[in-house]
Amino acid sequence: MAFAPVNHQESYVGPDARRHIMAGEIRRGAVDVIRAVIIYADLRDFTKTTDTAPQDQIVDILDDYYEAMIGPIVDRGGEILKFMGDGLLATFNLTGQPRESVCGVALVAATESVNAVRALNLRRKEELKPVMDLDIALHLGDVLHGNVGARDRLDFTVIGPAVNEASRIEAICRKVGRNILISEAFATAATDC
Repeated sequence: MAFAPVNHQESYVGPDARRHIMAGEIRRGAVDVIRAVIIYADLRDFTKTTDTAPQDQIVDILDDYYEAMIGPIVDRGGEILKFMGDGLLATFNLTGQPRESVCGVALVAATESVNAVRALNLRRKEELKPVMDLDIALHLGDVLHGNVGARDRLDFTVIGPAVNEASRIEAICRKVGRNILISEAFATAATDC
């Protein structure tokens, strides 16, 4: 399945990153501190799946899973910041918005992504194709949001301890047998929604 973005300028960066870039904010180290819900998602057993899949099918497999993962996040106002192999990093910016409602929306998006991957897996099983589960961590914290990189190659992303914590939380999903884990900070903020 081929992904055809509606806005070609947003094919490589999301709408917020595009606004910053189009406004000329392309200086290395130009970052803002924002409070955000962080979604860190990863496919289980991607390496095992791709080690046994024909090489000419690997990109199609990954694209199918990304399509299932991304739609709910973007449809609910989240921004995909980067793809990391078989995973992704996304945020829901809390600036000027009630954190409890944003957390509620982010949790719905994560749940819908997991359910979309489960539906994809049912179709793939019927076609006798390999399947993978999706693990997602939801965290809330302050992040550095902007341009990082080298003089001649920048990445518009988020970095900081909160992103690292989200990554560590996602790594626990398999160990505890859950597809979605939330941090204490996220749970506290989401309690009121």
